[in-house]
Amino acid sequence: MKVLHAAETIKGGVATVMKSLLKDQYSRFGHNQVRALIPQDHLQELETVPKNIVFTFKRKKRSISGLVWFSIQFIKMLIQFKPDVVHLHSTFSGFLGRLILILLRPFYRPSVIYCPHAFAFLMEGSQNRRKLFAWIERLLAKGADVIICVGEYEKKQAQAWGIPAEKMRVVHNGVSPLEKTAEKTPISESNLRKLLFVGRFDYQKGFDIILDLIPKLKPGSFSLTIVGAAVNSSQKPKEFQGVTYTGWLKPDELALHYAQADVVLIPSRWEGFAMVPLEAMRAKCAILATNTTSLPEVVTDGENGRLLELSPCLADEMAEIIKNTPIEEWRRMGEAGFDKFLAEFTESKMVEHTAALYQEKSHA
Repeated sequence: MKVLHAAETIKGGVATVMKSLLKDQYSRFGHNQVRALIPQDHLQELETVPKNIVFTFKRKKRSISGLVWFSIQFIKMLIQFKPDVVHLHSTFSGFLGRLILILLRPFYRPSVIYCPHAFAFLMEGSQNRRKLFAWIERLLAKGADVIICVGEYEKKQAQAWGIPAEKMRVVHNGVSPLEKTAEKTPISESNLRKLLFVGRFDYQKGFDIILDLIPKLKPGSFSLTIVGAAVNSSQKPKEFQGVTYTGWLKPDELALHYAQADVVLIPSRWEGFAMVPLEAMRAKCAILATNTTSLPEVVTDGENGRLLELSPCLADEMAEIIKNTPIEEWRRMGEAGFDKFLAEFTESKMVEHTAALYQEKSHA
């Protein structure tokens, strides 16, 4: 089976998913049977993938020219590689890829798998914008043999917006287990809460809530490591006692911070199916998160973390929970999260479910 993965952007969780699928598929089908088309400026995101299976197109941020170059290279790869399965990742590649494949149907018809990695109409924005994206998705649904939703929430909401239920399947994201899970540092007499935030410094991820939270915590009672950066600004956020900014880190560097943390903070306003809570559970970290979108599919309140309503008082409520929950209780929830990760959210489960869909929907 020949498989082509195509994406107009792969930053963040999309790159993680693609790396896992590509690793499985070139082992399963052979290097000559798998290809990936990604932006040239995102090449470093697939640093572990053999270079001979990765092809690129010119792109400087999202632009008309970048979309044109994606379309040209995509058509060229369809003609030259002739994949049996085309796996489209995210909204814009899903739009252009399906449109092109619909036009080519009289001559060539591979199986088409589309994963939006969170539908655009589920993100906060104007109602007219969301209606437009939903209309486009309904129109192009016929251009995919299956639409992969990364969570039950996404599928349920997409169905409410008119996407045919029979087209959609849920395949949860997954991450690979660590070769060796680091032991948590012993609980110190100081009872210091070791907190971690990983993500973009933006509204979706609730970074403003993190900045509101910090002054509500007593200096010396916590340490907070913040991994990530602003999206459209190079300005560094305000410095606080007990807070360390690292910028973006490589996976092995980030793993060290997970190993040291007791609680991972995820005050997101919406998510597709985030990788951070999976990485947290893999590292035996408890999670303090909002109960928005897909997060309740990962975090069970009181079992492997705490879930809070998204409200104007969220920072105050987070501070109270951090201060009043014993570290022993956070550690217990971290252990429960690790068990939940192994049972439900491993990389192997994700790639096996995806491979089963390929076989089921293959026209070969």
